[in-house]
Amino acid sequence: METFCYMKGALRHRKSQRVSH
Repeated sequence: METFCYMKGALRHRKSQRVSH
C-alpha cells in the first residue's frame, strides 16, 4: 500500500515537507 510507504516516508522526512504525495 502506498499509504504505508507514505507514513514511513513522512516520519523520516518529517523535517522536509517537500513530498506532498
